[in-house]
Amino acid sequence: MFITFLQKVFEKSQNSEIDEVILRVQNVTQNYLVGLFTVLGIMAVLNSIGLLIIGLDYAIPFAIIASILAIIPYVGAILGAIPAILYAFLFYDSLLIPLLVIAIFTVVQLIESSFLTPKIVGSKVSINPFVAIIVLFLGGKIWGIAGMILFIPLIGIMRVGFSQVHEQKPYGYLLGNFIEYRKYEENEKQEL
Repeated sequence: MFITFLQKVFEKSQNSEIDEVILRVQNVTQNYLVGLFTVLGIMAVLNSIGLLIIGLDYAIPFAIIASILAIIPYVGAILGAIPAILYAFLFYDSLLIPLLVIAIFTVVQLIESSFLTPKIVGSKVSINPFVAIIVLFLGGKIWGIAGMILFIPLIGIMRVGFSQVHEQKPYGYLLGNFIEYRKYEENEKQEL
């Protein structure tokens, strides 16, 4: 329905360009979701391994809950760790087990935020990291947690759209994660 709408809005000569833009938008959205679920799966495995090593009962369900809640930016990792930490405090005599649970979730979260998400999700959506941070804050202010989740693919879609319109290409470049530098000598030659 949306494809037909866009084809009716624009001239027939531009239909192939519209189809290309829609295909690129679909690819960005699909790549974002695949990257996100890949990261969540890796987090679930890492959390499970850590919790099983220390001998926490129900390690796999706690790890899965924590990884699912990690989809919520900023607070999701904390919310996901709380059930396992509370369980460890309530059902283990030693203070060491709850501290180890906290350490495991902290290490996995650091791995996720500094390596997994930038490498897996960032490379699939190709958004400028600074723009991504700003978009997360704006999404949180406008729509709350749902906005924080949905605004990253939205910015990816905008980047694709801007990149297709000649007058908007500088904005697409600004939103993207591709850096193009013009050499100093080339600039001098153009000025002459």
